[in-house]
Amino acid sequence: MTTQITRSEHIAARQAIEEAQIVRLSAADQKLFVEALLDPPEPTPAMSRAFAHHLRLVRKP
Repeated sequence: MTTQITRSEHIAARQAIEEAQIVRLSAADQKLFVEALLDPPEPTPAMSRAFAHHLRLVRKP
């Protein structure tokens, strides 16, 4: 009986993890997401600085 309970708990835990990893968006949010992918906004000055800083950190001398 212990094996059956453990297996059931394993299945339930696995389902909970899978469900937590799925992102659900409303139709309006889906549209905004796709629009941002197809026509991304220009990076802000802070984002440009962060990207430049990142490149300095990861470039090999």
